[in-house]
Amino acid sequence: MLRSLVTASGIVLCLMPLNLFAGEGEERVEVQPVTVIGQPVGLGSGYALAQESQETQQAETLELPDVHVIGAVTATRTNRELDQISKAVSVLTQEHIESRNARSVQELLEEVPGVSLSRAGGLGGQIVMRGFNSNVPRLLMLVDGDRFRGRNTLEYNLFDPNQIERIEVIRGPSSTMYGPDAMVGVVNIITRRAKGEYSGPFRLVPRLRALDYTSVNHLRGTRAEVDVLGHGIDGLVGVSWRQADDYQSPLGQIQNSAFEQFQADLRLGYSPVTGHRIEITGKFADVESGRAGGIGGAPGVPLVRQREDPLRESFGKLAYQGRLEALGLEKVEASVYGRQLNSRLATDNRTQANRVIQSNNLVVGPTVIGGKVFGVKPWSQGTLTIGTDWFRESRKGALADSMTTNFNASGNVTSVTTSPLAQTAPDATQTDVGLFVHHDWDPSPKLTVSTGGRLDYIRTTSKTSPAIAPQLQAAYERGKESSELPLTGAIGLIYRPWDILHFTANVGKAFRAPSTIESFGSSRQGAGFNVPNPDLKSEEGVTYEVGTRLRLPIVHANVTAFRSDYTNFVIRQPITFQGLPSFQNQNAGGARMQGVEFDATWTITAGWEVLTNAAYLHGTDTGTGRPLSYVPPFNGLLGARYTLPEKGAYVEGVTKWSLRKDQIDSALERETAGYVVLNLYAGIDLWNVSSGLPDMRLRLALENILNQAFRQPTTVEDIRFPGGNENPLVEPGRAFSIALTSRF
Repeated sequence: MLRSLVTASGIVLCLMPLNLFAGEGEERVEVQPVTVIGQPVGLGSGYALAQESQETQQAETLELPDVHVIGAVTATRTNRELDQISKAVSVLTQEHIESRNARSVQELLEEVPGVSLSRAGGLGGQIVMRGFNSNVPRLLMLVDGDRFRGRNTLEYNLFDPNQIERIEVIRGPSSTMYGPDAMVGVVNIITRRAKGEYSGPFRLVPRLRALDYTSVNHLRGTRAEVDVLGHGIDGLVGVSWRQADDYQSPLGQIQNSAFEQFQADLRLGYSPVTGHRIEITGKFADVESGRAGGIGGAPGVPLVRQREDPLRESFGKLAYQGRLEALGLEKVEASVYGRQLNSRLATDNRTQANRVIQSNNLVVGPTVIGGKVFGVKPWSQGTLTIGTDWFRESRKGALADSMTTNFNASGNVTSVTTSPLAQTAPDATQTDVGLFVHHDWDPSPKLTVSTGGRLDYIRTTSKTSPAIAPQLQAAYERGKESSELPLTGAIGLIYRPWDILHFTANVGKAFRAPSTIESFGSSRQGAGFNVPNPDLKSEEGVTYEVGTRLRLPIVHANVTAFRSDYTNFVIRQPITFQGLPSFQNQNAGGARMQGVEFDATWTITAGWEVLTNAAYLHGTDTGTGRPLSYVPPFNGLLGARYTLPEKGAYVEGVTKWSLRKDQIDSALERETAGYVVLNLYAGIDLWNVSSGLPDMRLRLALENILNQAFRQPTTVEDIRFPGGNENPLVEPGRAFSIALTSRF
């Protein structure tokens, strides 16, 4: 099915732009260079904005208009250098993304300090930032500056890393700028767009963007693109396909971890005059993946086999970026978008003796529409940003069927019971409209003061409907409408007594209304249920941060210490419901997360660079005094990179490490052992080797060189089941990967 889609979509998407905007007589657009912002933020040359590789980027971007990426510069929505931003920000550049030959976006992000991976299968899993799993929407994902809302457990699986230009990561609350779900941070995935002279004659530039292979799961992948350029138009049409078998761990093959991923995407821009850009973005993604274990606490094979078959995304957006000089606005952005996610989860449950339960869970949606409008203008020795954004999430109650087969002691079938397809949860909607204002004030070269405030209107509604089981019906009868008007704010300071030393401080208030799936979702969970809780209250949090930045000619270092206090904290608790082991989201009395994050780069000599980062976290349920579950222990990485810029070649060794996790809530998790993992990366620009390969790069990676067996301490499990059932999952073993990528 997917191969047919690849062929058909590739033909359609490649032919579609041929005559769409062709024509004579259009006004030529004056071309100006891009304003590229950024300074190194630690973690090596791959962790800076394009300015860090200026010579290479200059060749790629000088022909672009000065309006570059819609939704860029995540932290403030303005074009400010990273050292002018008080928040902790990391940037993964395209160069770094390519160098890792990553199997998923999650694997890229886990190299950011304070970010870990909770594995669910072969295609990544959830992100854990500052101790909190993205399975609960406290971490906001943006795509090109617009909210990705819907299936937060699976959203990261819908991206081919070869489609990504860079990833900007904010650690710390960002509710003032982006509203609910940004309690612990923001991840902004910025996708690639066409590059080249677009004011001249109309032309098509096809290319093989990427071709890659990974040994540990026999991953095969490819991406093809066509650039559409001319007459003020720049468009990129891409088709990606990746397929992988079950991956190998040092303890053997991890069953049900295979996946297949297909996507087709379009990013089409038109610049009628300098400083103004209209853009249309579209995407279709189809993923089939096994849940080898971890998600939702389910045990893995052989007790429970779950497979997402398929997960589909349809997305479209219309956006504008420009300037309104008559109003004194140096930057204006507006967008409207729509996204729909559909999935089917097939489950084969063998957790009960002499019984097999097979079920299908069809999730139609959610359907999300949203948008934003904001402007930026110089004001009072700084810049003022003011605007509004909104979204509406419509979630139709999931449909489920099941078949239960009972056996006697001899293994013979004694009875078969079927349940027809029926709705298992109520239809629900959540709407948020937010008004925000942010001011960056620079009274002197030594001081920056950032302040912001936001008012949201959040409304959640649900309908009563038949539940997955009669015993859950009472919970839905309490379904109700609710609305809130939360007010959030933040203040940040940067003090620079000397050019080489900066001090930062931030205080921010965050707010999060429970999602509709948290309050009203229900499903089978082993022999029991995920029990709905319509009475969930909204979470609130306050975070305090202080930091130091060292900026020597050969050393850049950042240290951030923080403490976050939360009230009405939502925790997924194991309960007994109707005599069956089940789960339910409940409000805890409070929670506290505190920690320290560190990253640094050291340029030893020309070509040689050492990089390191580390993060320590400690989380406590303040109501019970018990540790919060699945908080990563002290962990980090250490690496060294040698680069030959004139050859476009590099070699990089990276050691990832973690201490033993022994600060646990024994009712929810087990201890995990510490580990040290060695990785090696290398690459070369092939046009420096042969003139017949003017546009290609060769990338090699050897990961987990010692083939060490280890488990991520943040991977979710259900401790009521044996730990040997791939629960939590063992990480992949020794893996060799090779990739060819085009230059642009």
